[in-house]
Amino acid sequence: MIWSGKWNKKVADGQAVLASLQESGLLVLDKFIMYSKNPSFAKLTPSAIQEDPEKMANLQSFGITIQQYQAAYENMILPVRSKLSPQDIEYLCKSKDFIMKSHLSYLCM
Repeated sequence: MIWSGKWNKKVADGQAVLASLQESGLLVLDKFIMYSKNPSFAKLTPSAIQEDPEKMANLQSFGITIQQYQAAYENMILPVRSKLSPQDIEYLCKSKDFIMKSHLSYLCM
């Protein structure tokens, strides 16, 4: 798992956090990584959160402001060694929050 190298607690604790974020609608589970045996997570876009009052409340319940989330989203690092699936490319490119990056710009055209 992506967080395993940075997580100082039990794997079950990390899985509980991911489940909580997914249940709150802030993470989307799908096949975002090509050739992965398991589904992967994608963050909900900031605009999708702002357009849904329930998701805004859920974000705030974690002690995160939309401004903090927006800054983190804009600076997220996409996986370099993993090939993104067509679902992930579509998810990223159709978002209002998509920031053109040189290594992805050709995928959205």
